[in-house]
Amino acid sequence: DFAMTFEIGVPAVRVAREDGLPWTDTVVEAYLRLLGAQPDTQIARKLGPEAATSVSRRAQEVQAAGGVRSIAGREALAAFDGELRDATNSRNPGTTADLTCAALFVVIIQAAVDRFGIDVVEMNVAINVGVVVGVIYAVDSIPDIKTVAHEILQIRADAVVRFPDLKIA
Repeated sequence: DFAMTFEIGVPAVRVAREDGLPWTDTVVEAYLRLLGAQPDTQIARKLGPEAATSVSRRAQEVQAAGGVRSIAGREALAAFDGELRDATNSRNPGTTADLTCAALFVVIIQAAVDRFGIDVVEMNVAINVGVVVGVIYAVDSIPDIKTVAHEILQIRADAVVRFPDLKIA
């Protein structure tokens, strides 16, 4: 969903980074913002719209408790992470993980264009899109938020390797 990516995800990533959050916390904060803004369609497909709305409300509660920015928020996040785990992986907000990947990708690419005037085509976007798609499919099978954050950060690491002159904040 382009609106979710550009209107919620990208601003969440930018604000988190401007506020000095590390990338791991940035990923989780953007993830919570996106999940709190709209019920996850993967959960809705597996368990129904009520379950998806319930998970979305829980993400809002975690944000209201402070999310990654406070001790109470981190405690709420840990509890929420535990709630999402089950043997069938049915409460995995995989669509939200996809949107989080897309928002991070946009911010990384925009940083390259803004800072260095690099033409996006010259950056061999196809390689990075392949990384994003690979992570998206991997993330869909992983229910816990910490692992999602780790997998998404791999996108950044790959971008840094491919573009050593690019200083991604």
